[in-house]
Amino acid sequence: MSWLDGKINNVLNREPGDTDAALAAMMAEVLAEYQARLAQNALRVNDADGEGILYGLRDNTVRNPLTNVFELTCNTLTVERGREEAFSRALFNQRQMQLGDSIVNFISYEAPLLRKHEGRGGNICKLDLVGLGQGALWAIEYKQRHGPATSARYGVLEALAYGLLLARHIHDNPAAIGQQVTHCITERGPYPGAAIAFDAANTQVKFAVAAPIEFFREDTRTARRREKTRQFTDAACRYAVQVSQALGVNLVFGGFLIIGDDNIEFASQAAGGDMVVRSLHPPIPQAPNFNNIGGVYNFLTQ
Repeated sequence: MSWLDGKINNVLNREPGDTDAALAAMMAEVLAEYQARLAQNALRVNDADGEGILYGLRDNTVRNPLTNVFELTCNTLTVERGREEAFSRALFNQRQMQLGDSIVNFISYEAPLLRKHEGRGGNICKLDLVGLGQGALWAIEYKQRHGPATSARYGVLEALAYGLLLARHIHDNPAAIGQQVTHCITERGPYPGAAIAFDAANTQVKFAVAAPIEFFREDTRTARRREKTRQFTDAACRYAVQVSQALGVNLVFGGFLIIGDDNIEFASQAAGGDMVVRSLHPPIPQAPNFNNIGGVYNFLTQ
């Protein structure tokens, strides 16, 4: 369960008139935790070994023997239980996808944005996917199945919190984040196509929610669900504008990303022992991207 779970549910359970204040209070707690670790020089943003908030040596990885491409693995039990990681790692393994009008390379996964120099303190906060696009870093929360703690509105608030942390890192330590991005590209490649440059001074952080089409069908099934998602998405966007102006960061909503259609399949290839490499089959070149849940609903019902 996420460190943010109780905080997010506290916001989601507020009356509509209290939404902005409750969201601001939640985000103040997130920033306070960041500031406390920053003041203590406890944040492991980028160290001499290249370990940091975006890059870390992990056990659940392999190199494809034919292409030498870096790939994530997961155990068969994770697949059998349909856990979210089995799907988000498959998305990462695709390497690249067009989101809106931008090509985005997936460079980091389960990124521990509050990682400490010692101990397991970073595990309280892990961002599912980080994508590098032209002029943007994408903070993407992936959801597979719809539920009380996996609604689109829940994902928006989760992505907002992680996006703000990523934006603060870029603002407070741009050189270190540049080194992290470079290390991810070097060690987690190769990536197809031309290299995408990272310029901290001119980079937006786009917080977004990615999910398969069936998730969004369920999330938009009733007018009440659509209205609640609209309400909290609007509140998150208002907060992003306010905090960007107040703190000098560049945080915007990247949208709802629809991953695949009704024919989407996930393939599993043995990677040794009980580990498998998951992949989207066939690959998905582009994810429809909508800035509001109304656009998602219209797309699904057209």
